[in-house]
Amino acid sequence: MGRVSEIAGRLRARRPEIEHTISERLGATFDPGLTLEAPTEYLDAQRAALAAIVEYGLGGVEQGDGWEGQVPSAAVAHARYAARLGVPHETVLRHCVAVHTQLEDHVMEEAESAGLPGHSAALRGIHTTQGLMLGHLIAAIADAYAKEERLARRSPEQRRLDRVRRLLAGERLSMADHGYELGTWHLAVIAIDEEATQALRKLTGHLARYALHVRVSERTTWAWLGGPRRLTFADVTRVLSALACSRVSLAVGEPASGFDGFRLTHRQAQAAATVALRQPRIPTRFADVALLAPWLKDDGMARSLVEMYLSPLDQAGDGSVLRETLREYIAAERNASAAAAALGVDRGTVGKRLQAIRHLGCPMDRMAELEVITRLAELREASPQEADKDPRAARPRGADQPNGRGNGQTPL
Repeated sequence: MGRVSEIAGRLRARRPEIEHTISERLGATFDPGLTLEAPTEYLDAQRAALAAIVEYGLGGVEQGDGWEGQVPSAAVAHARYAARLGVPHETVLRHCVAVHTQLEDHVMEEAESAGLPGHSAALRGIHTTQGLMLGHLIAAIADAYAKEERLARRSPEQRRLDRVRRLLAGERLSMADHGYELGTWHLAVIAIDEEATQALRKLTGHLARYALHVRVSERTTWAWLGGPRRLTFADVTRVLSALACSRVSLAVGEPASGFDGFRLTHRQAQAAATVALRQPRIPTRFADVALLAPWLKDDGMARSLVEMYLSPLDQAGDGSVLRETLREYIAAERNASAAAAALGVDRGTVGKRLQAIRHLGCPMDRMAELEVITRLAELREASPQEADKDPRAARPRGADQPNGRGNGQTPL
């Protein structure tokens, strides 16, 4: 048992690294489209389930042959949540198997480092225990999912959500019995917290439009506003301001018509929601963040892009000052005087900083890319978890300034 204990100890010490690695691999290969429509609570539940399954597996390595342990409640809770949201049963089970497989890879890696032969009885015992535990885990998750699915089907709201999902999947159905016409103009809106959901109800009540609301989770509501004419983002923000609801976490698509438009505007709102989660209390329009949203789906790629363009600035002792100067210079449309005024310094100081930025290798000839990347860096720093704790923490700089960059619209 000496080497097995050594392997268990090494794995335990590496637990944060293992969880991060598994999370990144799943993020790159596991149903990338799901994260666009999943509410933040579901993603939190998914992360909690991942951590619990890793802990469950480590317990099996530590305890040895014959240990079954207790199936983690976080994994069962995630399965129930998935059933309520309509996430396919196979998707949830595939997630569990993927975590188990990745953990097995780490076990083999540590066994090799410890000099434990792959055919040894000790390593075979670890694999046998892990296999039995995976069987128990899958059985418990399948049972919890099935029970929750049966309960959800009894709810009228769940039936409406199922119908909407079928529409989004491409079926040509009628929503007339729900008071909504599909052969018209649509504007999709997603409310991503309780306050925004309340504001959305007020909004639809004042716009004299067809309205279809679907509550996806405790904090997330999908909605479509329909009518014979195009409804614009400006119409939405104008009514929100009149209702004193101009600081709410809404993600808004672009106007589109017909069955295809119903789906398209919702996909756009979903993309905008990936940004809105990181800048709460601001209505976020797809057209303003279309170039940012795809990068936020893959944190590894986003991080590499930010590092590639902006890490040269960190070579200087005042790297944060240079980053801030670059952001303001771009926001001021490359007007050094305006940037200086925003920073509270003179124009000459901005000029010297820009020279330093060029000297450090930042590609100033690629301003379109830098505009996206500086905003991406800001959004990555404002995680959804931090935003939930303090909505002001994730506000873009200048959100309260009357200069057109913080007037309730999403700055770029």
